[in-house]
Amino acid sequence: MYKYTVIECILGGYDLVREVKNASSDVHYLMITDSKKIKSKTWDVHHVSEYPSLANIDDAIGVLNYIRYHTFEFADTDVSIYMDASMQINKPLTKLYEDFVNSKSDIGLSIHPYRTNVYDELHAWQSARGLSSEEVASQRKLFAKTSFNKSVLFQSGVIIRRNVKVVNIIDEITWAMLRLTGVTSYTARVDQTILSYVLATYFSGVKFLLFTQHLIQSSYITWFKHGSNEKILIDQRYYVRPSVFGVYVTPYMIEPVEKNRK
Repeated sequence: MYKYTVIECILGGYDLVREVKNASSDVHYLMITDSKKIKSKTWDVHHVSEYPSLANIDDAIGVLNYIRYHTFEFADTDVSIYMDASMQINKPLTKLYEDFVNSKSDIGLSIHPYRTNVYDELHAWQSARGLSSEEVASQRKLFAKTSFNKSVLFQSGVIIRRNVKVVNIIDEITWAMLRLTGVTSYTARVDQTILSYVLATYFSGVKFLLFTQHLIQSSYITWFKHGSNEKILIDQRYYVRPSVFGVYVTPYMIEPVEKNRK
């Protein structure tokens, strides 16, 4: 029986298959893809056509976001870890899993290393990644409907969840708002802004395990550019004192930062 499930998705040939190093037999490494050519020695590869809930979603962004925010439709364990396929697992994430479970947190996710609000993130995507003004306006219109603490920005590259009611509700609301704000695709392209808005607006009582991008630049995980073997590195000063809701917090560290300075 598996302890937890790690889920990655490769859609539209956007990423490489990154074999799990030192894979653990008590972890389910699940890869979901729209390619029938992908094979793996360490990932349990499944095609999107195997899942009826994905049948009517007509683009890769929608499929990706559906899986990201419905992980327990695909995982048979009580804890899931969703990871972008740009990330290489170097050794079992059991310490993350055990620390998360022992903390009694509902959800664990990363604090953005330097941007601190959803508006700056939308601007960055518009400037650097071609997000359209219509897509930006769609999200800004949603954010204007309610008052929320804007001084927060989470990331969605790694999300660890417990299969409990409140987490499933978070995911359903996030999915609904991604659908609502989709303009050029089935859902909004930028999901972390919607997730941050949902958590800041409706779920202040949820117990978080907050970490930084140190996790994906540690000895456990290596972070690469999409479709490439070029590593991504973030200045380590952003690891230690990130800001959440305008307050500096001490994040969870899977290992000391010094171990990663080589």
